[in-house]
Amino acid sequence: MIPFFQEQIEFLLLIASWRTPWLDQIFLFLGYLDSPYFLMVLIPFVWVGVSYRWGIRIAFLLIINALLNFHLKYLFLAPRPDVACQGIALQSLHSPGLPSGGAQMAMLLGALLFFLHKNSWVRFAAVFYVLLASFARLYLGVHYLSDVIGGWIVGFLIAFIYLAFSISIERFLIRTGLTFCSLAVLLFSATSMLLFPNAPTYSLMGALAGFTLGIYISLKNHLYAPPPKSLWHRTAAGLLAILSTYAIRGLCPASTPPFLSAFVTALWISAAATPFCRFFHHK
Repeated sequence: MIPFFQEQIEFLLLIASWRTPWLDQIFLFLGYLDSPYFLMVLIPFVWVGVSYRWGIRIAFLLIINALLNFHLKYLFLAPRPDVACQGIALQSLHSPGLPSGGAQMAMLLGALLFFLHKNSWVRFAAVFYVLLASFARLYLGVHYLSDVIGGWIVGFLIAFIYLAFSISIERFLIRTGLTFCSLAVLLFSATSMLLFPNAPTYSLMGALAGFTLGIYISLKNHLYAPPPKSLWHRTAAGLLAILSTYAIRGLCPASTPPFLSAFVTALWISAAATPFCRFFHHK
């Protein structure tokens, strides 16, 4: 049952009345913010251009976020707006609607940026990003407002839990040791795929396994290095990491199983992108 169903439908129809061809193209492009391709930009850029420590944190938080969103969707099984109002959606999506994955990820990233930075412009950008990414889901007609609010709540809770307990969690992981943590994560990946044998789970667990193995190899062999000091060199390194990640993903044929393509991509980001970019930086 959709809360305030008629009011929400009327609200979406009001937004749809504002549509123009050029706005449609802008918001269809913003739909990119709710796709794996956006993560293939964000994660390697942060990992190589900002800090591998933050790359690790963001990668694992986004995997947890996506996994939780997937299971909540199939727990609530809430329909999307085009079920009740055919033709309202500008995108064809077949998964349940609640909570909105785009709004949830935007709130998670926006809340982290907002609370970890004191700069007022950075905080403004964080709020603007959350509102824009979330409004895009309404403009495209793929979510009810209640789906967006549900995504905000879940995303904020994940950010709040991380910010409240991150120091304790990271100290615990350090005490347990790299080998134990890696084996535990790989065991979790294998168990999840046995319990939930579907393509989204395979992709997420492939990424989780790839990041875990890459981190283990890199930390054991001291492959990570501080990012360049200048903003220009940081940006260049981050862009090179993005391009190389897309190149590696593009080498995977379309028939590649979801687990394997996600595993290879995550392994490249976590184990090879930093040495690769450092090699070109020193050329």
